[in-house]
Amino acid sequence: MRLKEYEKFQEEYISEKPLDVWTSIDKKQAHGGKSVWSYAPQQYGVSNSLELMVPITIPDNLEGYATYLTLSDRLYYDAKFRASFMLGQQGTFGFVFRYIDQFNYYTFEISKTKDNGSIRILKMSQGYEVVLREDEQGGAMMNTWYDVQVKFIQRTIEVRWGVHAPGNMPDDETYGPEDDDMPLAFEVKDGDFSQGSVGFGVNGCMQGVRFTRIEVKPLECSDPNEEQGSLFVPMDGSRYKENFKEEFSLKWDVYDPVGMELGPSQWDFAKKSLGGKKGVIR
Repeated sequence: MRLKEYEKFQEEYISEKPLDVWTSIDKKQAHGGKSVWSYAPQQYGVSNSLELMVPITIPDNLEGYATYLTLSDRLYYDAKFRASFMLGQQGTFGFVFRYIDQFNYYTFEISKTKDNGSIRILKMSQGYEVVLREDEQGGAMMNTWYDVQVKFIQRTIEVRWGVHAPGNMPDDETYGPEDDDMPLAFEVKDGDFSQGSVGFGVNGCMQGVRFTRIEVKPLECSDPNEEQGSLFVPMDGSRYKENFKEEFSLKWDVYDPVGMELGPSQWDFAKKSLGGKKGVIR
């Protein structure tokens, strides 16, 4: 049976607020207050969009983003992650994928400064940035809609993007073009993270950044670029993260040594453990 968290997602703007669907996390060192995400209807030529209303930044000596917005309760191994965006003013933001936490993920990052811009694929590993590929002449123009597609299949990460077709403004009823209709920006190989959520990371963007036509489609676990018979299986392909939901006995099996004097042992989820967090207790 296919798990719910791996199913296709399409933002339909039917919730009253984004945090019914998404999870927002701000860095502790961020400046500018708490981030506020909202659904913005009927603006800038689109029916609906997802917008960061309160821009926040992090000090120059820190890596990553000031705020993250990721899909709640959804994880993906291999998928296509597509959306259209428009940048209101200079800043940096990224399409994050295989997101584990704010210290471990991949991102297709787009930067716009006063004088130039750049695009790159980054891997954030244990809180440190690793640049996998970069184009220092590839930034976005402001107040212009772009389409982005990030496709990740096993170790292969492919990013396509381009200016949205003139005279055909993005809307929530028409989801991005097919693969071959957008220029290929990057294709890299990296298999450190095999599973995670998807979403956005933002730093700065003082006049906001908007996203629309947001869609995630799971893909079969095979890479057409890999030779048959030499399929790569990531070492961490069976990564599991406990969410402390459902009954303990439905998720874990307990085995006691034969002949033990005291027992049987009793395991269960504890609502609060050391440090006030959920945990497992015996």
